[in-house]
Amino acid sequence: MPLLKKHTIRLGEQAVHMGEQFGSANAPEVAEAVLERADDNQIVQEVVSAVEVYAPPIPTVPVVDEDERQRVLQNIREEGKTQAEAMAAEIKKKAEEEARTLLDTASNKAKELLEAETAKGIEQGKKEIYAQLRKHIEEAQDVVRQARNQKNAIIKSAVPEILRLSTRIAAQVVRNELTQNQNIVMDIVKDAIEKISDNEQVVIKVSAQDLQNVRNEKDLIIDLVEAKNLSIVPDKHCAEGGCVIETKLGFIDAKVVTKLDMIQTALLDVHHEEKTKRETTLKEAVERGEDIDMAAEEQKDIDELMKETSLEEIKAQEKKMLEEQQERDKANEGNSVDKSLEL
Repeated sequence: MPLLKKHTIRLGEQAVHMGEQFGSANAPEVAEAVLERADDNQIVQEVVSAVEVYAPPIPTVPVVDEDERQRVLQNIREEGKTQAEAMAAEIKKKAEEEARTLLDTASNKAKELLEAETAKGIEQGKKEIYAQLRKHIEEAQDVVRQARNQKNAIIKSAVPEILRLSTRIAAQVVRNELTQNQNIVMDIVKDAIEKISDNEQVVIKVSAQDLQNVRNEKDLIIDLVEAKNLSIVPDKHCAEGGCVIETKLGFIDAKVVTKLDMIQTALLDVHHEEKTKRETTLKEAVERGEDIDMAAEEQKDIDELMKETSLEEIKAQEKKMLEEQQERDKANEGNSVDKSLEL
């Protein structure tokens, strides 16, 4: 019996549990009755019967009137509308946020593309500007090179003219010195007369300006050459400071202009020789395979020449001295001797 009692108790507890689960109000009483008759042989059968006959009550559907139904439907509609509006607002908000995000992304992308294209355009523009500048610089350098070559050609071709002008200036300087120092002509006469070898008959020709000064020294001249017959005469072809000495064997031209012409010729010859020598040296260096910059060497020669002479300065100096000479000639106007400079 103890085993049956335990089994009965367990069944009772299950009955109570089942009653509570399905909401039956009789379940506790059934369980209690089962427990009180735990020693009865019919316990098991009763418990089983109680469980078998128990069933949860069928819920009843309350009757709702039309007004209540309409009210409920209206509430449902309003609640649905409210929920729909809330959902729409939420969807709109999310859409706006997504649109704003897309817009910001597109704007940033466009900005990046613009900056990239701008940088690319600037770089391309720089390249084009640099190319144009390089072209202009090369053109300017070419113009400068041509101008330098022309200048050098002019200077090189002007060297003989510079030498001639220098000689003419020297003539003016000598003439000015002769005007200020009357004794110079006697030095020239003495120097020239010492070169004659025939003293049988000597004729000294001088300018009208120097005639009296030389005649005053006639005795001295006779003693120098031991001339048997000495004549001192004016010669319009003799410029001041110069003289011509004639003998039966020939003559000695000691005119200033003649001396200067000889100096000029000698200078031109020296220049020509130096130029030829320089060109030959450079040519031989090139033939030997030496790295010679002909343009640089030529420019060096030009620079050296320009350090020593300036064509414009020489011409300006000559012009000034000619003007001074013209003023002196005007002061001696009326003299029958030709005052012009014999060059």
